[in-house]
Amino acid sequence: MLIYNINFQKLKKNFFKIIIPFIIIIIIVLFIFALSKFITKANNSTSQTIEPTEILDSAFSNFLQDIHNNIDSYLGNHYKIIGFVYRMPDFTEKQFVLARKMIINNNDTNNAVIVGLLCESPEIINFENNAWIECTGEIIKGDYKGSMPVLKINKIDRISKPENEYINSPTVF
Repeated sequence: MLIYNINFQKLKKNFFKIIIPFIIIIIIVLFIFALSKFITKANNSTSQTIEPTEILDSAFSNFLQDIHNNIDSYLGNHYKIIGFVYRMPDFTEKQFVLARKMIINNNDTNNAVIVGLLCESPEIINFENNAWIECTGEIIKGDYKGSMPVLKINKIDRISKPENEYINSPTVF
């Protein structure tokens, strides 16, 4: 006959001495795993390149009209636009207008006015007025005599003057 005496009090003490640290270790490992996934996801989202929308000459004036009328729907979007450097006397040294000459038809006469998008970049000091450039950047809400869209530049390249430097007036919707 085999008699086995189990001491539940000792077993209970040993059980908690082993299980509690084991559970704590599992919780720490799961926390570290979740934290590493979060950090990896954050790094991947910041390193992804956002492909900008290119604004063609034929859409330039419509784009300007719509962005000024609906600024909130453009915020955070990235664009690539060409134009020439145009500065106003009261601009800061990093502000400029990415400008184009827009043709306005008035009773059989064609007039041209300068239109464009306010931009900001510290690199603009390297470009003289009327230099043709291609800019890529993100639309933010800025302030120049009131709230307005601003293209915050992250890339500027000098380009040659296009064959047709003029754009047409916006189409009526």
